[in-house]
Amino acid sequence: MRPAYALGLPRSTTFLLVVSSAWVAGCGLRASGLAPSAGDAAAVDGVDATASDAAMAGDSVTGDDGVMADAQPDEGVVHDANAEVHPDASDSAAADTGPDASDGGGPTAAALCAARCGGVGTCSGGTCVIHCSIFGGCASCPAGIPCSVSTPSSSEIDVDCSAASDCAVDCSAASACGSVICAGATCSVTCGASSCTGTVTCNAASCDIACSGSSSCIGQVAVNTDAGRIECTGEASCSSGASCTGHECSITCSGLSACASGVCCKAPSCTVSGVQSSCP
Repeated sequence: MRPAYALGLPRSTTFLLVVSSAWVAGCGLRASGLAPSAGDAAAVDGVDATASDAAMAGDSVTGDDGVMADAQPDEGVVHDANAEVHPDASDSAAADTGPDASDGGGPTAAALCAARCGGVGTCSGGTCVIHCSIFGGCASCPAGIPCSVSTPSSSEIDVDCSAASDCAVDCSAASACGSVICAGATCSVTCGASSCTGTVTCNAASCDIACSGSSSCIGQVAVNTDAGRIECTGEASCSSGASCTGHECSITCSGLSACASGVCCKAPSCTVSGVQSSCP
């Protein structure tokens, strides 16, 4: 093919023909898929099109050294390497291992007994044990802890267990106790021969009064409770009468001449044996 200038055409026309031919050739290459794409061109310039897309989306990309990096760092945020990290409320709650009511984190029964029973009695399994004496008398049971009291014979000592959480009063020795008062969750009183010569009063949630000795509980026996039981099994026991007021009461007068002055049972559920209940 002869050059354009060889045909006698001007040089400006020759330049236009060359440019036009190059443009047409370029279009042909693109149409045939032989021309480099925009992504290939970007790769030639050292810019990965995928990385560019990731940067636009704010995703992490992998650099030449294989380290993941944030393609779009936070703008306007200054990161202080020495800044103090404050845990949120949930972290604080998880880290709090202090004792609470559900964990039973208060003082143990043994610790309470040691703190409150000292100088009064001795501790046994969290219970304050008091042994009364004829000459030293009998101290009152400490408040808020279980208490066990025993009295010697011929002492007729008054016993006060009204502040304890649970009471066990042993007046089984002859002439051991005078008056007895108890409260708390449970209270049991055992009276031997000629013992419990004064009034026996129980205001615990559950009361169990046993007047098993002859002439025991010759004073009035009064029970005010949710569940109470009075047993006058000794001869001439409970001679001044017995009364029970609460939700459930049981009075037994099985001893010879027991409950000579009668009994009174005031409760939705009353069980009385040996005598008839008569309330004023």
